[in-house]
Amino acid sequence: MNSWHTPYVLAAVVGVFLISGCKSPQATATRDYPPKTADELVAIAEQSKLDYKTFSAKVSVDLKAPDRSNSFRATLRVNRDSAIWVSVSPAMGIEVFRLLCTVDSVKYIDKIKNQYFLGTYEKLNKLTNSELTLEALQDILVGNPLYFNPDLKYRSKNDDEGYQLSTRNTNKLRRIVGADRNEGVIIPTDTSEADVNERRLNRIQDKWEDEELIVRQYWLDYTHGKVVHSIFTDLASALYLSAVYSDFETIDNRLIPTKAVLELGNTKEQATFKLDYSRIKLNSSLNMPFSIPDKYEEVRN
Repeated sequence: MNSWHTPYVLAAVVGVFLISGCKSPQATATRDYPPKTADELVAIAEQSKLDYKTFSAKVSVDLKAPDRSNSFRATLRVNRDSAIWVSVSPAMGIEVFRLLCTVDSVKYIDKIKNQYFLGTYEKLNKLTNSELTLEALQDILVGNPLYFNPDLKYRSKNDDEGYQLSTRNTNKLRRIVGADRNEGVIIPTDTSEADVNERRLNRIQDKWEDEELIVRQYWLDYTHGKVVHSIFTDLASALYLSAVYSDFETIDNRLIPTKAVLELGNTKEQATFKLDYSRIKLNSSLNMPFSIPDKYEEVRN
């Protein structure tokens, strides 16, 4: 990683620990439930993933970003491993925006601006400074853990939010920012301390492989085992993703969250999406129509 990235990466490190240090308002303040090993929690996380062929729902969305803040309603349809379709209708049931994501393409039509976009995830990720894929987007939307890899080495502990499962390089990150092992929130106190952290980070970056620069943290509810909070941080791109799920309901014998708070950020800006699901259906037949009117102009960025 080039040295000019260092201040941004440090901010990303601070960001992830700020997120992990903030407890959910619905957290249960107890740690006396039976401890489990990392291997046991990995198995539980795998078993608790939502198994489905299709997923559909009505969604109320509150969006807060640096350049906009608004609320709208949408129809969401997910065909596992192949497509995501979203239709946005803010008022009176009139559609203004339609999105279709497939394995290798991202496209949308904007009926307000009479525009359309045709691109790939590579193009989308450059625009958003992210590393999203169809699989990642689908996991985020249905409440599965973000970028979960059961083959990695994890540590486990009891936490106020539930069982915490984190990759082993988390402790190294605490050393980068000069934090005590038990600290939950890390904030550099002054510029001189940040300079020390920068030198420490540069030394560790020279030794780490790409996968070691990725940090994964998960919290599993100690009663039902579902992942209720995921944090994914990529130090190479200064990107972090956070997803918090709540208000679980049993639908077709599967436990599904009906509320989600998603945060996507880099060192310069962040966006927060609050999702409220209703009329959730699993494994029903879905249509995903998408056509571009002749008069629309292509968005080129």
